[in-house]
Amino acid sequence: MLSEYLINWLSRSVVDRSNGSTSRPSIALATDIGLVRKENQDRVACLKVGASSWSDRSFLVVALSDGMGGMKNGGECASIAISVFFSSLVRSRNESLIDKMRLAANESNSAVYDYYRGYGGATLSAVLIDLDGSAISLNVGDSRIYAESGVDRRVLNRLTIDDSLEEVVGGHGRELLQFIGMGDGLNAHVKYITPDYDRLLVTSDGVHFIHHQTLQDIFANVVDPSQAVSRLSALARWSGAPDNASLAVLSINRVEQLLLEAKSESLEVWDAFAELHLLRVKQEHVQVPVEAEAKAEAAILPIVKEGIVTEKKPIIDAVKVKRISRSRKKPKEPKEPKDKLQIVIQMDASTEGSDDSSR
Repeated sequence: MLSEYLINWLSRSVVDRSNGSTSRPSIALATDIGLVRKENQDRVACLKVGASSWSDRSFLVVALSDGMGGMKNGGECASIAISVFFSSLVRSRNESLIDKMRLAANESNSAVYDYYRGYGGATLSAVLIDLDGSAISLNVGDSRIYAESGVDRRVLNRLTIDDSLEEVVGGHGRELLQFIGMGDGLNAHVKYITPDYDRLLVTSDGVHFIHHQTLQDIFANVVDPSQAVSRLSALARWSGAPDNASLAVLSINRVEQLLLEAKSESLEVWDAFAELHLLRVKQEHVQVPVEAEAKAEAAILPIVKEGIVTEKKPIIDAVKVKRISRSRKKPKEPKEPKDKLQIVIQMDASTEGSDDSSR
Protein backbone atom coordinates (compact mmCIF):
# COMPACT_ATOMS: atom_id res chain seq x y z
CA MET A 1 0.00 0.00 0.00
CA LEU A 2 2.86 2.40 0.76
CA SER A 3 4.38 2.07 -2.71
CA GLU A 4 0.99 2.53 -4.39
CA TYR A 5 0.25 5.67 -2.44
CA LEU A 6 3.69 7.12 -3.20
CA ILE A 7 3.27 6.39 -6.92
CA ASN A 8 0.02 8.34 -6.90
CA TRP A 9 1.52 11.19 -4.86
CA LEU A 10 4.66 11.56 -7.01
CA SER A 11 2.50 11.51 -10.16
CA ARG A 12 0.29 14.41 -9.08
CA SER A 13 0.14 17.64 -11.09
CA VAL A 14 2.68 20.25 -10.01
CA VAL A 15 3.97 23.56 -11.34
CA ASP A 16 6.80 23.61 -13.87
CA ARG A 17 9.40 24.85 -11.41
CA SER A 18 9.99 24.28 -7.70
CA ASN A 19 10.80 27.22 -5.43
CA GLY A 20 12.86 25.55 -2.70
CA SER A 21 10.12 25.73 -0.08
CA THR A 22 10.72 22.20 1.27
CA SER A 23 14.42 22.84 1.89
CA ARG A 24 16.04 22.12 5.24
CA PRO A 25 19.44 23.18 6.60
CA SER A 26 20.73 19.69 5.79
CA ILE A 27 19.10 18.99 2.43
CA ALA A 28 17.42 20.71 -0.52
CA LEU A 29 15.67 19.41 -3.65
CA ALA A 30 14.81 21.17 -6.90
CA THR A 31 13.32 20.35 -10.28
CA ASP A 32 12.56 22.38 -13.41
CA ILE A 33 10.78 21.30 -16.58
CA GLY A 34 13.26 23.39 -18.60
CA LEU A 35 12.71 25.53 -21.69
CA VAL A 36 12.26 22.80 -24.31
CA ARG A 37 10.41 19.80 -22.87
CA LYS A 38 6.62 19.77 -22.57
CA GLU A 39 6.62 17.39 -19.60
CA ASN A 40 8.85 16.95 -16.57
CA GLN A 41 9.77 13.26 -16.45
CA ASP A 42 12.26 13.70 -13.60
CA ARG A 43 11.39 12.80 -10.03
CA VAL A 44 13.47 13.69 -6.97
CA ALA A 45 12.38 12.85 -3.43
CA CYS A 46 13.58 12.21 0.09
CA LEU A 47 12.51 9.60 2.64
CA LYS A 48 13.24 9.92 6.38
CA VAL A 49 12.46 6.98 8.65
CA GLY A 50 12.68 6.87 12.44
CA ALA A 51 13.47 3.55 14.15
CA SER A 52 9.99 2.23 14.95
CA SER A 53 7.39 -0.18 13.67
CA TRP A 54 8.36 1.10 10.22
CA SER A 55 12.02 0.11 10.38
CA ASP A 56 14.66 -1.44 12.63
CA ARG A 57 16.93 1.60 12.20
CA SER A 58 16.72 5.33 11.46
CA PHE A 59 17.88 6.42 8.03
CA LEU A 60 17.40 9.04 5.35
CA VAL A 61 17.57 8.41 1.62
CA VAL A 62 17.49 10.80 -1.32
CA ALA A 63 16.58 9.40 -4.73
CA LEU A 64 16.51 10.94 -8.20
CA SER A 65 15.00 9.20 -11.21
CA ASP A 66 14.95 10.43 -14.81
CA GLY A 67 12.32 8.82 -17.04
CA MET A 68 13.92 7.72 -20.30
CA GLY A 69 12.99 9.79 -23.33
CA GLY A 70 11.82 7.84 -26.36
CA MET A 71 10.23 5.15 -24.20
CA LYS A 72 6.71 4.89 -22.78
CA ASN A 73 5.57 7.21 -19.98
CA GLY A 74 8.95 8.23 -18.62
CA GLY A 75 7.45 10.27 -15.79
CA GLU A 76 5.35 7.38 -14.55
CA CYS A 77 8.34 5.03 -14.76
CA ALA A 78 10.32 7.45 -12.59
CA SER A 79 7.46 7.65 -10.06
CA ILE A 80 7.25 3.86 -9.84
CA ALA A 81 11.03 3.53 -9.59
CA ILE A 82 11.34 5.83 -6.56
CA SER A 83 8.14 4.66 -4.84
CA VAL A 84 9.00 0.96 -4.95
CA PHE A 85 12.61 1.74 -4.03
CA PHE A 86 11.47 3.65 -0.91
CA SER A 87 8.90 1.01 0.04
CA SER A 88 11.48 -1.78 -0.17
CA LEU A 89 13.92 0.13 2.05
CA VAL A 90 11.21 0.54 4.68
CA ARG A 91 10.20 -3.14 4.58
CA SER A 92 13.63 -4.77 4.57
CA ARG A 93 14.98 -5.51 8.04
CA ASN A 94 18.10 -7.21 9.38
CA GLU A 95 19.93 -6.47 6.14
CA SER A 96 23.23 -4.67 5.69
CA LEU A 97 22.96 -1.20 4.16
CA ILE A 98 24.53 -2.45 0.92
CA ASP A 99 22.06 -5.34 0.70
CA LYS A 100 19.09 -3.06 1.49
CA MET A 101 20.02 -0.73 -1.36
CA ARG A 102 20.67 -3.52 -3.86
CA LEU A 103 17.44 -5.32 -2.97
CA ALA A 104 15.46 -2.07 -3.29
CA ALA A 105 16.95 -1.38 -6.74
CA ASN A 106 16.09 -4.90 -7.90
CA GLU A 107 12.49 -4.58 -6.68
CA SER A 108 12.21 -1.19 -8.38
CA ASN A 109 13.54 -2.67 -11.62
CA SER A 110 11.08 -5.58 -11.46
CA ALA A 111 8.13 -3.28 -10.77
CA VAL A 112 8.81 -1.03 -13.77
CA TYR A 113 9.51 -4.04 -16.00
CA ASP A 114 6.31 -5.82 -14.92
CA TYR A 115 4.33 -2.72 -15.84
CA TYR A 116 5.95 -1.85 -19.19
CA ARG A 117 7.66 -5.12 -20.22
CA GLY A 118 10.91 -3.40 -21.18
CA TYR A 119 9.27 -0.59 -23.18
CA GLY A 120 9.62 1.94 -20.36
CA GLY A 121 12.47 2.76 -18.04
CA ALA A 122 14.22 5.28 -15.83
CA THR A 123 17.55 6.03 -14.22
CA LEU A 124 18.01 5.83 -10.45
CA SER A 125 20.62 7.59 -8.33
CA ALA A 126 20.30 7.44 -4.55
CA VAL A 127 22.18 8.16 -1.35
CA LEU A 128 21.30 6.53 1.98
CA ILE A 129 22.62 7.91 5.29
CA ASP A 130 22.33 5.90 8.49
CA LEU A 131 22.09 7.23 12.05
CA ASP A 132 25.78 6.47 12.66
CA GLY A 133 26.82 8.56 9.65
CA SER A 134 27.41 5.67 7.25
CA ALA A 135 26.59 6.74 3.69
CA ILE A 136 25.85 4.48 0.70
CA SER A 137 25.52 5.50 -2.95
CA LEU A 138 23.57 3.64 -5.63
CA ASN A 139 23.49 4.37 -9.34
CA VAL A 140 21.77 2.90 -12.40
CA GLY A 141 21.76 4.80 -15.70
CA ASP A 142 23.25 8.24 -16.38
CA SER A 143 22.05 10.39 -13.50
CA ARG A 144 25.03 11.26 -11.29
CA ILE A 145 26.29 11.65 -7.73
CA TYR A 146 29.07 14.08 -6.83
CA ALA A 147 30.84 14.64 -3.51
CA GLU A 148 32.81 17.51 -2.06
CA SER A 149 35.66 16.70 0.30
CA GLY A 150 35.28 17.99 3.84
CA VAL A 151 39.01 18.81 3.79
CA ASP A 152 39.26 20.56 0.42
CA ARG A 153 35.94 22.25 -0.35
CA ARG A 154 37.21 23.44 -3.71
CA VAL A 155 37.10 20.00 -5.34
CA LEU A 156 33.88 18.32 -6.51
CA ASN A 157 34.50 14.65 -7.26
CA ARG A 158 32.18 12.52 -9.33
CA LEU A 159 31.37 9.24 -7.57
CA THR A 160 29.47 7.48 -10.36
CA ILE A 161 30.06 6.26 -13.89
CA ASP A 162 27.26 6.50 -16.45
CA ASP A 163 25.87 3.17 -17.68
CA SER A 164 26.32 4.42 -21.24
CA LEU A 165 28.17 2.95 -24.19
CA GLU A 166 30.53 5.91 -24.14
CA GLU A 167 31.64 5.60 -20.52
CA VAL A 168 31.52 1.84 -19.99
CA VAL A 169 33.28 0.60 -23.13
CA GLY A 170 34.67 3.78 -24.68
CA GLY A 171 32.14 4.12 -27.47
CA HIS A 172 30.55 7.29 -28.77
CA GLY A 173 26.87 6.81 -27.93
CA ARG A 174 24.81 7.91 -24.95
CA GLU A 175 22.54 4.87 -25.16
CA LEU A 176 22.14 3.22 -21.76
CA LEU A 177 23.39 -0.31 -21.24
CA GLN A 178 21.21 -0.75 -18.16
CA PHE A 179 18.31 1.08 -16.53
CA ILE A 180 15.47 0.55 -14.07
CA GLY A 181 12.82 -1.42 -15.97
CA MET A 182 15.17 -3.45 -18.16
CA GLY A 183 14.27 -6.75 -16.47
CA ASP A 184 16.83 -9.51 -15.90
CA GLY A 185 20.52 -8.69 -15.67
CA LEU A 186 20.45 -5.47 -13.66
CA ASN A 187 23.67 -4.84 -11.72
CA ALA A 188 23.22 -1.68 -9.66
CA HIS A 189 26.41 0.12 -8.63
CA VAL A 190 26.31 0.23 -4.81
CA LYS A 191 29.18 1.33 -2.57
CA TYR A 192 30.08 3.11 0.65
CA ILE A 193 30.92 6.81 0.48
CA THR A 194 34.21 7.41 2.30
CA PRO A 195 34.19 9.57 5.48
CA ASP A 196 36.36 12.15 3.66
CA TYR A 197 33.23 13.50 1.97
CA ASP A 198 30.50 15.62 3.48
CA ARG A 199 28.41 17.57 0.95
CA LEU A 200 26.81 15.58 -1.86
CA LEU A 201 25.20 16.60 -5.15
CA VAL A 202 22.79 14.36 -7.09
CA THR A 203 21.83 15.46 -10.61
CA SER A 204 19.89 14.51 -13.72
CA ASP A 205 21.50 15.12 -17.11
CA GLY A 206 19.57 18.39 -17.40
CA VAL A 207 22.00 19.77 -14.80
CA HIS A 208 25.30 18.00 -15.36
CA PHE A 209 25.44 18.80 -19.06
CA ILE A 210 26.99 22.03 -17.75
CA HIS A 211 30.79 22.05 -17.78
CA HIS A 212 32.19 20.33 -14.68
CA GLN A 213 34.44 23.24 -13.72
CA THR A 214 31.45 25.58 -13.67
CA LEU A 215 29.46 23.17 -11.49
CA GLN A 216 32.40 22.90 -9.13
CA ASP A 217 32.94 26.66 -8.86
CA ILE A 218 29.30 27.36 -8.03
CA PHE A 219 29.02 24.48 -5.57
CA ALA A 220 32.21 25.47 -3.74
CA ASN A 221 31.04 29.03 -3.18
CA VAL A 222 27.73 28.33 -1.45
CA VAL A 223 27.21 26.77 1.97
CA ASP A 224 23.44 26.52 2.27
CA PRO A 225 21.88 23.58 0.32
CA SER A 226 18.86 25.64 -0.77
CA GLN A 227 21.14 28.31 -2.21
CA ALA A 228 23.16 25.66 -4.04
CA VAL A 229 20.12 24.08 -5.74
CA SER A 230 18.72 27.51 -6.58
CA ARG A 231 21.89 28.68 -8.30
CA LEU A 232 22.51 25.43 -10.16
CA SER A 233 18.88 25.35 -11.36
CA ALA A 234 19.21 28.93 -12.55
CA LEU A 235 22.46 28.07 -14.32
CA ALA A 236 20.78 25.22 -16.19
CA ARG A 237 18.04 27.62 -17.32
CA TRP A 238 20.52 30.32 -18.31
CA SER A 239 22.35 27.66 -20.36
CA GLY A 240 19.24 26.93 -22.41
CA ALA A 241 17.61 24.23 -20.24
CA PRO A 242 17.33 21.69 -23.09
CA ASP A 243 16.13 18.95 -20.71
CA ASN A 244 14.37 18.55 -17.38
CA ALA A 245 16.77 19.66 -14.66
CA SER A 246 16.57 18.06 -11.21
CA LEU A 247 19.02 17.91 -8.32
CA ALA A 248 19.51 17.36 -4.61
CA VAL A 249 22.15 18.78 -2.28
CA LEU A 250 22.75 17.33 1.18
CA SER A 251 25.28 17.31 4.00
CA ILE A 252 26.07 13.94 5.60
CA ASN A 253 27.03 15.53 8.92
CA ARG A 254 23.85 17.62 9.10
CA VAL A 255 21.66 14.67 8.12
CA GLU A 256 22.99 12.77 11.15
CA GLN A 257 21.58 15.50 13.37
CA LEU A 258 18.28 15.43 11.48
CA LEU A 259 18.00 11.69 12.15
CA LEU A 260 18.63 12.19 15.85
CA GLU A 261 15.56 14.43 15.90
CA ALA A 262 13.37 11.96 13.98
CA LYS A 263 10.18 11.01 15.81
CA SER A 264 10.11 7.34 16.70
CA GLU A 265 6.91 6.54 14.82
CA SER A 266 7.31 8.91 11.90
CA LEU A 267 7.84 8.30 8.22
CA GLU A 268 8.35 11.45 6.19
CA VAL A 269 8.51 11.85 2.43
CA TRP A 270 9.06 15.07 0.58
CA ASP A 271 9.83 16.20 -2.93
CA ALA A 272 10.69 19.64 -4.32
CA PHE A 273 7.09 20.87 -3.90
CA ALA A 274 5.48 19.39 -0.79
CA GLU A 275 5.95 17.05 2.12
CA LEU A 276 4.05 14.12 3.55
CA HIS A 277 4.07 12.83 7.15
CA LEU A 278 2.79 9.31 7.77
CA LEU A 279 2.03 7.34 10.93
CA ARG A 280 1.33 3.64 11.24
CA VAL A 281 -1.76 3.26 13.40
CA LYS A 282 -2.11 -0.02 15.29
CA GLN A 283 -5.67 -1.22 15.78
CA GLU A 284 -7.08 -4.06 17.84
CA HIS A 285 -8.36 -7.07 15.96
CA VAL A 286 -11.83 -8.11 17.20
CA GLN A 287 -14.32 -10.71 15.99
CA VAL A 288 -17.47 -9.08 14.60
CA PRO A 289 -20.78 -10.49 13.30
CA VAL A 290 -21.28 -10.75 9.54
CA GLU A 291 -23.78 -7.86 9.55
CA ALA A 292 -21.39 -5.65 11.46
CA GLU A 293 -18.55 -6.66 9.17
CA ALA A 294 -20.54 -5.50 6.15
CA LYS A 295 -21.10 -2.14 7.81
CA ALA A 296 -17.42 -1.99 8.67
CA GLU A 297 -16.62 -1.77 4.98
CA ALA A 298 -18.05 1.74 5.15
CA ALA A 299 -16.21 2.54 8.38
CA ILE A 300 -14.78 6.02 8.45
CA LEU A 301 -11.24 7.11 9.04
CA PRO A 302 -10.09 10.72 8.67
CA ILE A 303 -8.10 11.56 5.59
CA VAL A 304 -6.13 14.70 5.01
CA LYS A 305 -6.06 16.70 1.82
CA GLU A 306 -3.92 19.82 1.57
CA GLY A 307 -3.59 19.99 5.35
CA ILE A 308 -7.36 19.96 6.05
CA VAL A 309 -9.32 17.02 7.47
CA THR A 310 -12.06 16.42 4.93
CA GLU A 311 -15.04 14.11 4.58
CA LYS A 312 -14.30 10.76 6.18
CA LYS A 313 -13.98 7.75 3.91
CA PRO A 314 -12.71 4.18 4.14
CA ILE A 315 -8.93 4.46 4.17
CA ILE A 316 -8.61 1.77 1.52
CA ASP A 317 -10.58 4.04 -0.86
CA ALA A 318 -8.71 7.20 0.02
CA VAL A 319 -5.92 6.32 -2.36
CA LYS A 320 -6.62 5.27 -5.93
CA VAL A 321 -3.57 4.33 -7.94
CA LYS A 322 -2.58 2.26 -10.89
CA ARG A 323 -1.55 -1.23 -9.93
CA ILE A 324 1.91 -2.32 -10.98
CA SER A 325 0.51 -5.63 -12.24
CA ARG A 326 -0.77 -5.72 -15.84
CA SER A 327 -3.38 -8.33 -14.92
CA ARG A 328 -6.99 -7.31 -15.51
CA LYS A 329 -8.51 -10.01 -13.31
CA LYS A 330 -10.87 -8.83 -10.63
CA PRO A 331 -8.85 -8.44 -7.44
CA LYS A 332 -9.76 -10.36 -4.31
CA GLU A 333 -11.35 -8.46 -1.47
CA PRO A 334 -8.54 -7.27 0.82
CA LYS A 335 -8.42 -8.61 4.35
CA GLU A 336 -8.53 -6.14 7.22
CA PRO A 337 -4.86 -5.42 8.08
CA LYS A 338 -3.58 -5.34 11.63
CA ASP A 339 -1.82 -2.06 10.95
CA LYS A 340 -3.25 0.77 8.91
CA LEU A 341 -1.39 3.51 7.15
CA GLN A 342 -2.86 6.87 8.08
CA ILE A 343 -1.98 10.08 6.30
CA VAL A 344 -1.35 12.55 9.06
CA ILE A 345 -0.12 15.65 7.23
CA GLN A 346 0.15 16.59 3.62
CA MET A 347 1.01 20.18 2.86
CA ASP A 348 1.88 22.04 -0.28
CA ALA A 349 4.54 24.58 0.51
CA SER A 350 4.10 27.98 -1.08
CA THR A 351 6.73 30.21 0.47
CA GLU A 352 9.48 31.64 -1.63
CA GLY A 353 12.85 30.11 -0.77
CA SER A 354 15.06 30.83 -3.74
CA ASP A 355 17.65 33.42 -4.57
CA ASP A 356 17.10 32.76 -8.27
CA SER A 357 15.80 35.82 -10.10
CA SER A 358 15.44 34.20 -13.53
CA ARG A 359 11.90 33.48 -14.63
